Amino acid sequence: MLLVALLLSLPAGPASSTSSPPPLPPTPLVELAGCGAARGLLMTSRGGRPFAAFLGLPYAKPPIGPLRFKAPVPAEPWQGERDATVEAPMCTQKNYFLEQPVVVGQEDCLYLNVYTPRLPSSEREQVQPLLPVLVYIHGGGWFSGSSSPQLVGPQLLMDRDIVVVTLNYRLGPLGFLSTGDAAAPGNYALKDQVLALRWLRRHAPAFGGDPRAVTVSGQSAGAASAHLLLLSPVSAGLFQRVIAQSGSALDAWALPEREPGRQARRHAALVNCSRGSSTELVACLRGVDHRLLVDTTDSLKFWSVDPLTFYRPVIDPPNIPMDEVFLPKDPIEILRHAIEDYAEGRPPHHFTTIPLMMGVVRDEGILRAVPILNSAQLLEDLNTRIDELMPQLLELNRSIPLEITNREEQLNDVYRSISSQFFPSQPLSLNDSTRFIDLYSDRGFFHGLERTAVYHRLAGHIHLFIYSFEYQGSQSYTPIFAKTNIRYGICHCDDLLYLFSTQALFPSLSNDSFDWNVVNAMTHLWTQFAAFGHPAPLQPSVLHSLQSPHQYEICWQDVADIVWPQAGLGGDCASGGSADVPFLQISGNGIYAESQHLQFCSRQTFGHGRLAFWNSLPLVENSISKPDYKELAPHLVLLLSTDNILPGYWF
Repeated sequence: MLLVALLLSLPAGPASSTSSPPPLPPTPLVELAGCGAARGLLMTSRGGRPFAAFLGLPYAKPPIGPLRFKAPVPAEPWQGERDATVEAPMCTQKNYFLEQPVVVGQEDCLYLNVYTPRLPSSEREQVQPLLPVLVYIHGGGWFSGSSSPQLVGPQLLMDRDIVVVTLNYRLGPLGFLSTGDAAAPGNYALKDQVLALRWLRRHAPAFGGDPRAVTVSGQSAGAASAHLLLLSPVSAGLFQRVIAQSGSALDAWALPEREPGRQARRHAALVNCSRGSSTELVACLRGVDHRLLVDTTDSLKFWSVDPLTFYRPVIDPPNIPMDEVFLPKDPIEILRHAIEDYAEGRPPHHFTTIPLMMGVVRDEGILRAVPILNSAQLLEDLNTRIDELMPQLLELNRSIPLEITNREEQLNDVYRSISSQFFPSQPLSLNDSTRFIDLYSDRGFFHGLERTAVYHRLAGHIHLFIYSFEYQGSQSYTPIFAKTNIRYGICHCDDLLYLFSTQALFPSLSNDSFDWNVVNAMTHLWTQFAAFGHPAPLQPSVLHSLQSPHQYEICWQDVADIVWPQAGLGGDCASGGSADVPFLQISGNGIYAESQHLQFCSRQTFGHGRLAFWNSLPLVENSISKPDYKELAPHLVLLLSTDNILPGYWF
């Protein structure tokens, strides 16, 4: 009865005021304590709702001159009214996803945008509750991307009662170059994000946002950033919820750089800065034109544009101030200690169990697999040198423990297993596209997410929600990434099409498009999670769906009816295995009129059954084993004791 009472008491949607909010002024103005006034502009949501937009607000001083390769410094206040109607420049970058990438952007780029459907009113009778805040960290492999409203426009989300924030952060060498010591500790991009969140915690109420209800969301590298923020000690107290779309800190491309000092000196040599101590090297690099520093990254790649993500997080050196430490240990080690702490009943270090939602799209690997298969030159070279190139393309070296004595032999054994599994016959061709896409999907996204879910669960994280986006709509990022109009599946970033307006890349959907059903569903789920920490709070109308305590394979047509299984519960909760990671499958077709549909299904095994193979390999990502629980921790008691009630649905 207690569980049923709990289910029946859950709210049906984001809180709304009984009185309508006052109309927004034509040129909205906000007063930001300690900063100054900012005058924005009115924009219109997809559904015709007016909302206020404040663009290009500085959250940090320009990271130029002596501030390059340093943690960000809070922005200075300004005098008078700031014009917040023009977007800020993107950070310096070279976008290798483009057919002919060139260096664009500026080093003075640490600005954010705030969008809100409601501003606080001075009229007492019009007092409105503060709204949940969704902070979006753009993707782009930590080397590209922007918070521009032309790329991540808020028009779809602004039909909901939510404040949306997008931000720029430093990229590539300017965001991550590290000498491995205090001269240039690295992780500036991630520290930018922390400072932006601190700025938001202070100023959210001025935009009608609740500083106690902040959800950090990200895509690709932004998702990995969001997961890292969850593990970072300097992020403590800033996050109530996290959404990681197509990325985690355990993905192969996101694993920390093991030799940052060597990497920095290789790059410095390209711009005549390689001599002397670390301090001298950094002083020289601060004098190099930012465009040249980014452009010369090309010479550090081993093949084509690979690795796409050359600069990535590092473990902070021990000789920097504690308040500047972002990543004190490898994420694997942070999770290992969190699991040990939980098993022993100790408070965790650098780990929090706030609600976490993570997901993938079905065919993430289209991002890189199809461009290779579609290039006659790249495909021929790959087939000629496949045993040399594939271990590097898959970044296997990063996943083999450094301390083992037979490391080279183990790497070769792992590669042979992968080769037998995914391309037993050679040469590779477009006929192998499915397996090649699956290979990149698994290695780059699926395996890291599944390991993240398992390890968080073993550390007592029960508010964990996993999804797989498998809806094929009228638009796709495939032509953007793969330069082809052939549909190979559901491409990396295709889920973003139903959350953000991307006017720079895609035309607006027609009014009668079936895809609007997906927009409504996705914005509903994301807003629910931002408001409550649960994307689908159980309603009385859906209790009939729970026909059996162990029945996960249930489908719904209406987003209001779904029961989203928590990955922190269900099955053998303390096993550490992969066969019991429940998730929500979002699938359907919006292309052909006769087969248009949208479906939500509760599934029990994430990864389409492919991940057992990856979990059998001796990789660093698989190095945490199930602990011996000396005493059952309180959360574990809950997990085991509710098995005969409603496993996987406890809220």
